[in-house]
Amino acid sequence: MDAETRVTLSEIEDTLSRKGWRTVFPAAMERIYQRDLGKVRERAVRRALWPTIVIYNLLLLTDIALLPDTAKVAAFLHFAIVTPGLFLLYFLYFRVEGFLQRQVAEAGIPVLISAQTLTVMALNHVPNAGYYQYFVPLILLFSNVNQRLDTRVANATTILILIMYVSVLVFQDMLPEQKLAGLSFIVVSSYLGLSANLRAQRDARYAFLFRLRENVRLRAAETDAQLDPMTGLGNRRYLASFAGKLPPADGEPRPVSAILMDIDFFKAYNDLYGHGRGDDCIRTVAGVIAETTKLFNGTAVRYGGEEFLILLADADSATAAACAESVRLAVEDLSLEHGSSDVSPFVTVSLGIANGPVTADSFQLLIASADSALYAAKAGGRNRVMGLEGEGSKNPELRQPALQRSRRVLH
Repeated sequence: MDAETRVTLSEIEDTLSRKGWRTVFPAAMERIYQRDLGKVRERAVRRALWPTIVIYNLLLLTDIALLPDTAKVAAFLHFAIVTPGLFLLYFLYFRVEGFLQRQVAEAGIPVLISAQTLTVMALNHVPNAGYYQYFVPLILLFSNVNQRLDTRVANATTILILIMYVSVLVFQDMLPEQKLAGLSFIVVSSYLGLSANLRAQRDARYAFLFRLRENVRLRAAETDAQLDPMTGLGNRRYLASFAGKLPPADGEPRPVSAILMDIDFFKAYNDLYGHGRGDDCIRTVAGVIAETTKLFNGTAVRYGGEEFLILLADADSATAAACAESVRLAVEDLSLEHGSSDVSPFVTVSLGIANGPVTADSFQLLIASADSALYAAKAGGRNRVMGLEGEGSKNPELRQPALQRSRRVLH
């Protein structure tokens, strides 16, 4: 089942009315959000890998220009440590499971680049090192503004890089004014980056809630359009949807059992008790049909006025026969008075079964087979189950009535 079907419209509205959703949703919504966001981030990571590596390694030119004494060390760190590390993080990103685990793999990129930058800075005690320190705030801005990591991961990453930066800065041979300027710059950059990240996260989550609400509304409307308003069973539109999901004509047919039934002498019931009682009778019978059908993992459809259809996917004829007889007995056990019936003082149903492998094109043949079996059940005295097995698109020939079940056989 799609996860979205387990989130109700009222839950979404309640979430929108609270402030807690701005960083983490309730569990069911959070799973959907992480699933959808994960797909987007996968594409973004694939697109960003090579540009990140190329731009990062081009910055080696600034290492050479500002701190030529450690240019060879910087080159070694670039090409022997950090670049392979970036490929490793990329590899891990697509191997680990879980939303936060992948976020942590992404966060490794700015942490690794910052570590290289601070290592080169720590090895230098020349005036130009004071300028070199400003690359770290740029890395933080890249992480928080461009990567847009989850707020929790972004906060942890920023704090880690700040600790690394301060740990190197305190041992640098710089003027106090240079250290203060660098520290002020990185703190302000961290605040601005995290603020931008938080706003981006909130905007993304807000937009997600609106999309989810529209999707849930659309699904609800589609579901309602496939339900019979009187009984709550599926209608002809649902039947068309079911047929559309069957294999195409050139595909492998799928085993399906169809049970078509109607209420015996229903017109006489209406004439005797009135249409109001008739509608009540249909709703009551539909209720027991729905409950019984669930026991066999089937679907019940209101096929016409007093006519119903049960569909059992991947069910054999024995299962269909057991389901049909269970429905017949359940209706009989309702003991709904029927003073105009020729077979019982109570409301009863007649049922016809058809079973066979079908495709989307041969589905109507299966229904026609069940209709023929229903006709045989009526001709045989009503309040009974009759079966016809057809071979779907492979053999349109219908077999003769061959199945009859009674209370004594199944009980």
